[in-house]
Amino acid sequence: MSLAHLHYTSAPPGPDGSGFRFTAVGDTVPRRLLGEIEQIIGYEAPRTAPRRPTDEQLGAFPPAFTHTRLTDGSRLLCRSVYTGVDHSGRYGNFHAHAVWYPDGSALPGGLLPVALWGSPGWRTRTPRGGEPEELPPGGWFETAGLAEFARSRAQRLPAFLAEVRELLCRAEPPQVIVVERDAYAVVQWIALASAVVPHDEAQRLTFTSYTRRPDRARQHLVGVLPDADFDLAGATRDPRYRVHDCTGGASTPARPDPWADLAAAVWLAGRPRLFEAAGTLPGDGADGAFDPGRLAAAAAAQGIPLDSAGRTAAADWAARHGAGQQVPFLEGLFTTVAAGGDPRTPAEWQALTRLAARFPGLAGTPAAEGLRGDLRAALTACDESDFERFLGLLVLADTFGVDTRAARPALVRAVVGALLAGARPAGLGDVLADRPELSQAVVEAAEKAAARGDDPARLAAALLAVVPAADLSDCPYLRMGDLARKPGGGDRLRTFHALVTAAGDDHLGDGAVLRTAHRLVWPEGAPTTVEAGHLAVELAPSWLTSSGIAAHLVAAALNAPAQDPAAPRLAADLLRHLPQDVGLGERAAPDAAVQDPAAPRLAADLLRHLPQDVGPGEGAALDAAVQDPAAPRLAADLLRHLPQELGPRERAALNLLALAGRIADGTAEPGFTATALAHCRAARPLEPAVAERIADTVAGALLSRQPPPGELDRLLASGDETLLDGYLRVGRSDAIRDRLRVSPAYTAACFVAWTGGAGLNPAWERTRTALLAEVLRPAVRARTPQDLAETTREVQRAGPDRVRAFEEWLRPGRSGRRGGRLFRRGPKYPQGDGS
Repeated sequence: MSLAHLHYTSAPPGPDGSGFRFTAVGDTVPRRLLGEIEQIIGYEAPRTAPRRPTDEQLGAFPPAFTHTRLTDGSRLLCRSVYTGVDHSGRYGNFHAHAVWYPDGSALPGGLLPVALWGSPGWRTRTPRGGEPEELPPGGWFETAGLAEFARSRAQRLPAFLAEVRELLCRAEPPQVIVVERDAYAVVQWIALASAVVPHDEAQRLTFTSYTRRPDRARQHLVGVLPDADFDLAGATRDPRYRVHDCTGGASTPARPDPWADLAAAVWLAGRPRLFEAAGTLPGDGADGAFDPGRLAAAAAAQGIPLDSAGRTAAADWAARHGAGQQVPFLEGLFTTVAAGGDPRTPAEWQALTRLAARFPGLAGTPAAEGLRGDLRAALTACDESDFERFLGLLVLADTFGVDTRAARPALVRAVVGALLAGARPAGLGDVLADRPELSQAVVEAAEKAAARGDDPARLAAALLAVVPAADLSDCPYLRMGDLARKPGGGDRLRTFHALVTAAGDDHLGDGAVLRTAHRLVWPEGAPTTVEAGHLAVELAPSWLTSSGIAAHLVAAALNAPAQDPAAPRLAADLLRHLPQDVGLGERAAPDAAVQDPAAPRLAADLLRHLPQDVGPGEGAALDAAVQDPAAPRLAADLLRHLPQELGPRERAALNLLALAGRIADGTAEPGFTATALAHCRAARPLEPAVAERIADTVAGALLSRQPPPGELDRLLASGDETLLDGYLRVGRSDAIRDRLRVSPAYTAACFVAWTGGAGLNPAWERTRTALLAEVLRPAVRARTPQDLAETTREVQRAGPDRVRAFEEWLRPGRSGRRGGRLFRRGPKYPQGDGS
């Protein structure tokens, strides 16, 4: 095919005008394209170039070698050079020599556009005679020279080739800008790009070796000098561009691209013909010409060292497509992959497993010995977190005859860890079935894990799913777990005894076995009070304490609702059956809820019987909030793990809890208020739950219809804010308000009590003032005249002065002024805490 030539320069006046114009246009070039072509072939000298260059300096001006696709699909290949002065002697002239060929055609001989860079056929002036029919190639692209250039640009080479792939795979790819100090280096980049892609794709690649304004260029690859009229640093952040600055400036960050990494490795090895060879290999089709597997296989077969990703791609390709290849090709590929290099990734080991399964004969090749060494090291380095990799290595080790005994402990841990996590990888059952010794080791490890506290039911289910014939005869925990996962009919007590029986007679009474059975039946901790009562009388006391079940039974009693009819009997059974030196696990009284009526009595009993060096866990348990459902479990954990020493503060708090119980059931000895005050001082800082219980209990006794004599005097004199807060809280309760509304005698008693001790201490002053104003006055005002007269008669029992004070207090507007000064000379109260 003859090429249509065009020339463009500044020409003297003629038929077509003067100045810059086409001085020659081939006959086949459509005239409608000349305007478009004129915009492409122009030339601007570098900003730093001399304005009046000498002939010698003209040779340093970069030529603009351009391959462009025109709007009609045709192609234009052009070389524009700066020529200095024009016909009139003015500087700024250039000459553009271009060839045009239509859409669907190509350069003669199938040459790539970049191959004409150094063609001797390019002209720097318009020829007077005819044009040559074709342009001979330059002959300067040699493999060795390009490989040397690739090595000099190795840092940017993978990123650049990744952009080349994207140029040809995306409909609207970003423009690739290459910054070099001379156009020749840019053309070498273009040559590298043209060599890595199929010939037809390289024909489509458009480029220019030089422009001063890349934002106006329309080619895929654009070469610029560092002094371009363009913000190169800003373009690295612009998605429209990909900048590769090889002069020390900023470049667009590289992105992972397996094919580009392989292509770079091939160029660095100086083997560009492998790109063509890779194109002849079968592929998966999805990646087409840029399938990394084909390129990796071709490179590995020729002995080019690859990184782990490349070796993985080669092994995967061979496992899928290697059956149709010749033996030398496969052996070369395997030799390269087996030789390794950088550390092998899990993905590479998996690919090697697939390759060995497809071609087991590779194990007999000389290259396999080096792989065996890597395999032994990998097996030794594996731990339980590499379970998937472990299985693959194990299969691979079988193929290559590698002894795996040293790795067995870690492998067993990995298998058990996977079973606990619920993972059941494909092939695990086959691996264990083919290795009885490994299978038995896994069973034993699973039993130990269950004995340590891991879920026996989940372990048994997972184990039997992969080893259905597992021998559990020596595995009481797994036997219990296997039984627990089967339907039990809803009777939890019967299930518990069945689990203990399943463990075997050899483990009867074993605390750990009993504890495991309890956890399987009651995973949330405490059984119901009815269930706990049966366990308390059916299990020996030593079994209860050694297994820690006693703690759950105590928790069941202490956390039972106040209306639970079985709770009192359970508490009695526990106190009767548990030994007096109750273990730490059973010291659960302090974590009982405030509302539990059994807690104080049990606390008192425990304090009488526990040894003096009881651990301080009870103190932490006393901190539990009144309604906190997690308190019992927290208390049990603390009591199990903290040192065995009960300090004075903790013992005082327990005594307060016990005292509250005695006050509530009326068995507390006189002077209980003084006792409570003493324990409160010793127990500071007092747990909120215990403080609330003792304060409310004391207040309830003092605000009863028949309060114990002398107890209120001790409370008033103490000024203890904790107990007085409880007194105020109970005094404001609905129960007290209801009692005041219906009982004149009770109203009179409260008036006498709350007007006494005025000014004794700030805490009591605040308490009594609030009770008088907020509780008593509304109750009195709501009375009928008859009830009010009865109340006055009841007040009179305390003396005539009390009656006058009551009547004065009833007068409207007088209470605020005088209520705080009533009976300042009343009866004397003991000072201090009343002890």
